Amino acid sequence: RPVISKTDLIKWGLPKSTFMVNDMEMAGYGLLDMEDNDQIPSKICNTLYMPENLSQKYSKHKLIIAPGTGFGTGCVIEIRSHSGKIYYEVISSEVQHIQIPPFDDKHAEIMKLIFAKKTERSYLNHEDFVSGEGLEDTYAALQKIAGIRVDNKTAAGIADLALQNKDDIAVEALNYFYRVVGRIAQTMCLVVQPYGGVFLCGASTEKNADFILQSDFLNELHNSLIRKEMLEQYPVYIVTKSDINVAGGLWVCREIL
Repeated sequence: RPVISKTDLIKWGLPKSTFMVNDMEMAGYGLLDMEDNDQIPSKICNTLYMPENLSQKYSKHKLIIAPGTGFGTGCVIEIRSHSGKIYYEVISSEVQHIQIPPFDDKHAEIMKLIFAKKTERSYLNHEDFVSGEGLEDTYAALQKIAGIRVDNKTAAGIADLALQNKDDIAVEALNYFYRVVGRIAQTMCLVVQPYGGVFLCGASTEKNADFILQSDFLNELHNSLIRKEMLEQYPVYIVTKSDINVAGGLWVCREIL
């Protein structure tokens, strides 16, 4: 595919102050807008987990995770100068594409069935589970394991059945979906140390908020033999602000351009 650079865009008429961001960066700036408006926590940013003693000693880095039809990840890094002034760096991540290990024997069976379909691949990554296609593949694999005829439901259909608690396999598939989200969140936490919080966002998160509360997401996030106490120091929020990216764009216009 041809590559379009920022210089090309300026040649074609965009102003020199054009600031290019992707969707996860926009969401990160949206978190800064919410923070400026004292909306963490709030009705549009619900607390999923809060440590007993929230540390005030460290920089308040933040993680932003958007699991849905695709899997987006990013972080907001808080930088304090010697004068005390605070700067922010919003970074989009691709950590979701690292190889995923099996969580248990059943998960290993699921992985084996999904991997058999992907003949061009040498391993599975986290987005192979946290995506629309991933949820469909997980559901189909669980049906095969249970000896049930595979009926090729859509991701939306599987999620709806799980939310309504009408299909045990759909519930199990969606729970694996959020376990994988929890595992990649753990990986990011151990790198970034987000004392400012872990934020789940996106349309699917908003729709599935009640399910996430009952899922094994938090168990998987905190599932670490050596660093469990560290992981339990980071608050976790569910963002239900549907226009967080728009708010992020406005924040960029106010604070950067």
